[in-house]
Amino acid sequence: MTSNGESMWISKGGSLPPRGNMKNILVCAIALCAALAAADSVDDIQSGADVSYDLRSLNYAYSGAQSGSGSIGDAEAPPACIPKSAGTLNFTLNSSTFGFPFSVNMTFTGTKVSATRVRWDTNTLVNQCITIDLNGVPTNVLIYRIVGRLTANAATIPPFFDSVCGRGYNVGLDDTASNTDSYFNVEAYGLCIRTTLTRIDFQMRDMDFIGFAGLPKGQVRPLTYSVVEGEEFEGGLTNLYESDDARVSAFSSPETLGTIVEFSTDLPQANLSRLDFTQESKVDRPGLGRSVSLFNVVSTSWNVVSGGTASLTDVTTTASITSDTGRYIDSATRQTRARLAWAPINDEDPSQDGWLHAIDFVIWSVE
Repeated sequence: MTSNGESMWISKGGSLPPRGNMKNILVCAIALCAALAAADSVDDIQSGADVSYDLRSLNYAYSGAQSGSGSIGDAEAPPACIPKSAGTLNFTLNSSTFGFPFSVNMTFTGTKVSATRVRWDTNTLVNQCITIDLNGVPTNVLIYRIVGRLTANAATIPPFFDSVCGRGYNVGLDDTASNTDSYFNVEAYGLCIRTTLTRIDFQMRDMDFIGFAGLPKGQVRPLTYSVVEGEEFEGGLTNLYESDDARVSAFSSPETLGTIVEFSTDLPQANLSRLDFTQESKVDRPGLGRSVSLFNVVSTSWNVVSGGTASLTDVTTTASITSDTGRYIDSATRQTRARLAWAPINDEDPSQDGWLHAIDFVIWSVE
């Protein structure tokens, strides 16, 4: 029997749910990931490369030589990958990321406000004459200066693969819903003539955005499991998520006397420096051996990475791969597979016809 399902964060495709649902999910992250939040989320943003940014909406108004107002929605500002070097919070992005009707690079200086809040500021001298639509009329406008700020709450989340930047992240970003925390002021001049009479002041407010950044590190839950030898007795995928004595269990095979359960998940990246597989399990009779194997995608075979005598009480073991982790990760799908197997240590006839093997907890940890 095979059980399929999704973890809270990572879908079967190895990516997060549609970004239309991500606003609520990130609010949950900040409220529910208290244990993960012990890590310094902003430090992880600084250590990681690039920022995945998605403006959902903003309102704008302009006054002076011309006046009017409007809004920019998600369709006018699709998700974008903001290039950022590892080791800094600073980055440069294009004004089109916010749906502005002109293309200007703006350099933002990042500041760590706290372990869970980050701020970026820009004061960019543009001095560029462009044609934009004001009140339905194409108008030559000098975009002289842009002053702006972005402030985000940062929550550590289970690592996932972000398709916008094409890399793994473990931090979710969410706006603070404050017009003093996130805004843009644009100093502009009609007819591209810089005088008091031609000045137009643009203000962008009510910014709603989400984003992702950080590193491909943290814990990843199983997406599937399958009893490939033996007979499944009870439990389901969610019983493998926590060490809570709610278990997946299976009887030994009557033909081989062995039991094999396989697990799979999708990792946040294929190139990782460390890959750990942790399992907690027990058996109902003595004299059984236990082994943990990982599937080698290069040799297309199972490699035993740990083993020992199976215990009658819950025992947790971790198998660590610290070199050439790519052997165990499909480079195209980022899938990794693990196998937990039991078999009698000797060939003597067992004193009972069948026995249970119970698995309480399975998790991958990545760096």
